[in-house]
Amino acid sequence: MGEENLLAVSRALQNVEICCGPFERILERVRAQDWVYFDPPYVPVSPTANFTAYHVERFGIAEQTKLRDLCLQLSERNVLLMVSNSDTPLVRQLYGRWPFQIETVAARRAINCHSNKRGQVNELLITNYGQ
Repeated sequence: MGEENLLAVSRALQNVEICCGPFERILERVRAQDWVYFDPPYVPVSPTANFTAYHVERFGIAEQTKLRDLCLQLSERNVLLMVSNSDTPLVRQLYGRWPFQIETVAARRAINCHSNKRGQVNELLITNYGQ
């Protein structure tokens, strides 16, 4: 990583608040032009890839929809946001209309019980700004 890089990251994060908790709480904390990033449990890309089980409370379709609805509320308040998730038809359906833009990015995966299935997968970055 290097000392110079760590110092640059430290400077960049001087006035940043990083929160971990229920996504609904963000409404109380943000103002117009704040930037919010959501990294929810990803929608499984296959029936055997259900990684939402690591959390005590499951994060299913209803929760994914609630997060999208919250993102719509934040957009109405001029809050800038980014959401990352798996590249699935459900995620594309949830965020496939204004004010969202969807970008496909390649992400590397090092965890799989079958080593030959490790490697790059497509993920989605959803924003309400840019373009």
